Amino acid sequence: MIIGKKDRFAVEFELDQEFGGEWLFGRLGFWIENQQIGDYNLGTSLRDVLFQVKSIVRDNGNRSHEELFGLDKIELYKRIKGALYDCIINEYYQVALDETWARFNVNIPVDVFDGWNLFLVENENLEQARLIAVKLDNKEIYESILKKGEFDEIITSLYKELDKLYEIELAK
Repeated sequence: MIIGKKDRFAVEFELDQEFGGEWLFGRLGFWIENQQIGDYNLGTSLRDVLFQVKSIVRDNGNRSHEELFGLDKIELYKRIKGALYDCIINEYYQVALDETWARFNVNIPVDVFDGWNLFLVENENLEQARLIAVKLDNKEIYESILKKGEFDEIITSLYKELDKLYEIELAK
């Protein structure tokens, strides 16, 4: 199943033929500007994805930051990654804590996204969002400019679809 548009942002997932009941073994990946993000063929537990996506959905509508939105994609990536992952105390460290920059992290912490960082920053005034994906082994940056809330709708749809599948398996 594909939710969204591959040429902007989409989520693709499918259950394996032998999906292990409530484990929901299957495949998952993102698409940004027609570029596949994540190791779709590796496979993962979509149940684990469901549990992890819940925290991303919780931050829907709360990812606006005009200053970060206005940065070029390299600086945007460096600032957020540095504050969240590099454990370096610099001029942005305290700001990131005070402003809870973790809300910009939209990476799903499952094996198919190992080696990737994904960040989303919105601008209320422009009604836009910038989705940045970086493959850590080559530092290539993929970016898509979305409508504000577009990512939220797609990730919420993923959550609802996976939740339906999970509830069906629990009811058996």
